[in-house]
Amino acid sequence: MKPDIATYIAAALNSFAKTHEGGTIRGPRDALSGFANEACGFIVEESLVVKALAILEECKIATVSSDLYAGEFMKIDGRLVNAFVSNGQHDLMEVEALAETRAEGIETVLAEFESRPAFLLHKYSVFQTYREFGDDWLQKALRGIEVAITRGIPASDRIVEVDHNAAAAGEISSQFEELQRRLEADNDTGDLVDEQKSAALQEVSRLRDWWLASKIRVNSFIALARSTLGWISEKAASATVGDLSKRLLHLILEFFN
Repeated sequence: MKPDIATYIAAALNSFAKTHEGGTIRGPRDALSGFANEACGFIVEESLVVKALAILEECKIATVSSDLYAGEFMKIDGRLVNAFVSNGQHDLMEVEALAETRAEGIETVLAEFESRPAFLLHKYSVFQTYREFGDDWLQKALRGIEVAITRGIPASDRIVEVDHNAAAAGEISSQFEELQRRLEADNDTGDLVDEQKSAALQEVSRLRDWWLASKIRVNSFIALARSTLGWISEKAASATVGDLSKRLLHLILEFFN
């Protein structure tokens, strides 16, 4: 069975959740595209996000709460993928034993139990491979998916070569350095608790590494910058790091416009 791209997006969201406080991310179901873009490092089509969220819910890695007025909110728990894989492997042994007593193959027997953990693990085998090989494997898969998705789009529409000797680029680099330094050294980080501060530093470092590359795919970079820097500026609105994040995002948007 060929893995669905949406399953990789689901795995990326799971991995992304593990880096956050309590190993979870949450929000309105119809507003989680930003998380998917940040988790994957490229712009993910809304239809793929919808499928990925449905997969996480089906596998009980995500839960949904519905309210008449607030609508649907979803929580993705990055710690639950281990339970999903373990339950599926245990259940698969039972299904294999059943298949041995019948003439049909394992595929036919699995198809009769679509709600069983073994069937779901077989259907979404990406989670099993991800648990075995980790984030390095997943990131390599995502880069391959990004190439496949963007193939055929003119380079002028998606890639910008950055002249890091330009004054505007130098100002952005300096702002990145100052923000990282403050996140590492300052205790004044507004409403950012220690775990959030650590996550913020990690995300800013990743964004800065991307910025220092010679070529940047603008839509992906801006999506991540909006998500990371917007979040920090909101959580640390009363602190210096909040002002720095807000200023840095302004410079980035101005640079690419």
